[in-house]
Amino acid sequence: MPRRKNLGLVEELQVLTYGEPGQRTFNISAHSRHGSGIVWLEKEQLFDISDSLARAMDILNIAVDPNIDEDDDLGGPDDDDDDWENDTVEFKAWQIAMEYDDRRKLFRFEAAGPELDAELGNEVRESDFNRVSFFFSQHDARLMAERGVDIVYAGRPLCPHCGAPLNNDQDHLCERRNGHNPEEARALIDAIGDR
Repeated sequence: MPRRKNLGLVEELQVLTYGEPGQRTFNISAHSRHGSGIVWLEKEQLFDISDSLARAMDILNIAVDPNIDEDDDLGGPDDDDDDWENDTVEFKAWQIAMEYDDRRKLFRFEAAGPELDAELGNEVRESDFNRVSFFFSQHDARLMAERGVDIVYAGRPLCPHCGAPLNNDQDHLCERRNGHNPEEARALIDAIGDR
């Protein structure tokens, strides 16, 4: 049965990574008095979230406001929370949405996806997805953006020609270095002509 969790305003928000470069996994971990949510992400999703938050903070010219009205109605447990066996929902994100609530001066995050161990057939229905949503402060948004970018760039270096990740223990077969890069192709032709 799909689970829905509305955490309200989170008290703790972390961007985490596990494993060695090339084998890393990523998640956003959120905790509030209403429970916890762990949303597993692809590296590209983490980068998009971090980049979007950084650009939003700059575009909106948001000065971090530490004064948040804790009594504001930000939601809480959904109707089906009583059916849960525990207070944490955990899943792999297939859908992610964020918005900025200008009245409350808070960001809102929502993600949806299937159970981690779900056997996914050809037909995946959104109605079967778990969902988690929460609000977070401008301060948390800035930290989340910075941490996410730091994590992404701490991975394997990228090939300067094609942008693919480089593994130290393997040769990199780069199409652009094989005559498809005009500058290198010209240098190769010049080198052959000088013989």
